[in-house]
Amino acid sequence: MLENLPVETIEYRLSPEEQVCSCCGGNLHEMSTQVRQELKYIPAELKVVKHVQSIYSCRHCEREEIETPVVTAPMPKPVHSGSLASPSLMAHIMNQKYVDGLPLYRQEKQFSRLGVPLSRQTLANWMIHGANRWLSPLYDRMHQLLLKRIFYMRTNRPCRYFTNPVTSHLKIISLALPYWKRRTFNHPLRLSGN
Repeated sequence: MLENLPVETIEYRLSPEEQVCSCCGGNLHEMSTQVRQELKYIPAELKVVKHVQSIYSCRHCEREEIETPVVTAPMPKPVHSGSLASPSLMAHIMNQKYVDGLPLYRQEKQFSRLGVPLSRQTLANWMIHGANRWLSPLYDRMHQLLLKRIFYMRTNRPCRYFTNPVTSHLKIISLALPYWKRRTFNHPLRLSGN
């Protein structure tokens, strides 16, 4: 269970002055050790990452030419332009919200305790931006693949169905994905012996 975690070892030893026998006054030697393990929790840490982009120009062209070429060092684009959000912070907020079920107002309090006052509105805006940027392409691809299938899902929950007495067909309505376009399939009515 603990094999993959980093280990911090703290050794407790007697100083050379203390390594004296209380009975005869002779020197003590180390005969064995006793080991106790604890799990240490290190709370979240926030740090500012400054992205400094260098911009270059030619001194000769500045003095001698009409135009001066300006070259900018490449820099990765921000996750959300004009904000403090980094990819790791966005992933943490989304993970806390949807995996751990931690509401944004509690996350707001956590960041406040860490000394960074981020409002719920800011966190919500970052969540919306992250969902639109990273999750929408995944959602769209899943939607395309699901629309190619005959059956969306199988469930043991009872669902309503409608029979058409004229054509003796069942109308199966897909309720699998409530925000996607619902599709209707007509299948012949088959009665089993069960």
